[in-house]
Amino acid sequence: METTNKNDDAYDTMCWILANADKGFYFFTATPPMQRQVAGRYSSPTIAVYDYADKVAPYSFNTLDVWAAVHKNAKVFFILNLQLSIATEADLDHFNFSRDMLSRLDKVLIFGMLPETEERLAKRAYDLYSFVRIKMEFADETPSAEIPFEKPILPDDYFVSREDLQQQLQRYQKTEQQLMNLSKHADDNLQLSAMLTLQNIAEVHRKYGDYSRALKLLNKLKYVREKLLGKEHPGTATVYNNIAGVYSHQGDYAKALKLYRRALEIREKVLGKEHPDTATTYNNIASIYYYQGDYAKALEWYQKALEIREKVLGKEHPDTATTYNNIAGVYERQGDY
Repeated sequence: METTNKNDDAYDTMCWILANADKGFYFFTATPPMQRQVAGRYSSPTIAVYDYADKVAPYSFNTLDVWAAVHKNAKVFFILNLQLSIATEADLDHFNFSRDMLSRLDKVLIFGMLPETEERLAKRAYDLYSFVRIKMEFADETPSAEIPFEKPILPDDYFVSREDLQQQLQRYQKTEQQLMNLSKHADDNLQLSAMLTLQNIAEVHRKYGDYSRALKLLNKLKYVREKLLGKEHPGTATVYNNIAGVYSHQGDYAKALKLYRRALEIREKVLGKEHPDTATTYNNIASIYYYQGDYAKALEWYQKALEIREKVLGKEHPDTATTYNNIAGVYERQGDY
């Protein structure tokens, strides 16, 4: 890729960091599109990218720690659009206080942000800011049409880029239309099978941020499953759970909680109170209370999930570990480090 002269030094510095650094904190400032362009230029199997623009949420070390565990073989972590995660002073304080925990990841941590965010960190997050080894500044530039920049390496399916999601939706467009127009008189098994595909497409819409479209598809799925399986079937409970997840991403926690509780009623009645799927619903309800700032209730429901998972799955199961992490996230939010 051809770069403008004013970015040459910054690119050279970034190359030096990637070639020589073993661990530590590095900052670079740029607009959101430019942050992605910079990270994409240095795409490599040894690099993992976490972009807050793909999943806007308050900063939490716990969230990064879980993600880092998935990418434990990477040497370098690009953490982009940090400005979206530290919008409040409390978020900024959480970022500052996590300095030692971030250091213990033993990775090269390269944080991308807006220039004004870097200024806020210099003033309010001095504990972490004082550990920054190098700062770089990138101005906007137009990528060369002849040599397109590489897309970031994103091994974890959850963290795919918006461009990839858009391509998936384009491929699924015709299939989606056919499934939405499927006759209600079609064979029952055909309808149920088609709805599984529709559920997967709805998930792509959710990840892309098109929540209204995701809800439209999921409500079609809900109608078919209620009709063919009944309102108290585990498969129907799964749809309620998925619709609740969309409402949660929209920030409509009242609707999300209502549907999670409906899914819970079904799962407790049909599957039992000690089934892993029931534990998952406890976990989801806890997450709503967490987002609402009701940490006492969040802990109560996470503890219910933990009791089931330890008993049924064992103390060394990945789902049990996830619950430990969730509980840790609540304590972190409360400042109980």
